[in-house]
Amino acid sequence: MKYILLLLMSVILLNAQKNEPVIDKQQHLMWNIYTQETNTDLQFPWKFGKSYCDNSYKYGYDDWRLPTPQEIQTSIKNGILKNIRPGSYWTSSIDPKAPEDNVLSVYSSNGYISATDVCDDAYSLCVR
Repeated sequence: MKYILLLLMSVILLNAQKNEPVIDKQQHLMWNIYTQETNTDLQFPWKFGKSYCDNSYKYGYDDWRLPTPQEIQTSIKNGILKNIRPGSYWTSSIDPKAPEDNVLSVYSSNGYISATDVCDDAYSLCVR
């Protein structure tokens, strides 16, 4: 069942992705983003978002991952991620106060970092 869900999620995300990657030259990052126009409410629990990024092969690269909170915050502040859908985005960082249950997420409109339960749904941005 897990593999079927991952396959289905990959097909949905691949079909939704119509744009080129976004390059953050200051941080030397490449973002595989979904704009407000191409992202149709594709929110998932953390482990599925992490698995999607870890197993992605896009634009000739296979080293995609979830970003750190600081990477998302800096790219939001610098206007690199200005076209992403408003909402919470998963990061690769485990919440040190509740490592079994929470991961840090970043809200796109203001860069606010919060602890989010791993079972909740949020968007996933893959970066390399």
